[in-house]
Amino acid sequence: VIDGDTFVVDMDYLHPIIGKNMRIRIKGVDTPEIRDSKCDDEKSLGLEAKAFSKGRLESGKAILLLNIERDQWFRIVADVMIDGVDLGAQILESGHGRKYVSGKRLGWCD
Repeated sequence: VIDGDTFVVDMDYLHPIIGKNMRIRIKGVDTPEIRDSKCDDEKSLGLEAKAFSKGRLESGKAILLLNIERDQWFRIVADVMIDGVDLGAQILESGHGRKYVSGKRLGWCD
């Protein structure tokens, strides 16, 4: 898990050139940055969001990627279902992130 809204997967059923170390960004969600944080509060919130997502991903038995597409930076973006539950919705409901469409993101420092 890279941060609250991005993680890496290996898709063993695909050729390693395209199936290994695939970064997946959760569609429609923005969480605070960890590496590029603008303030200590953002980094702290980012670490909490990362721990939340990591806990959900690691405890799941079945992780499904739905509505897969590429964003403007060619990253893979998908709805992420863990055992039938939408991870993006869980992040939003828990307060660890906010809705994101595309374009400029709002800051987390203020």
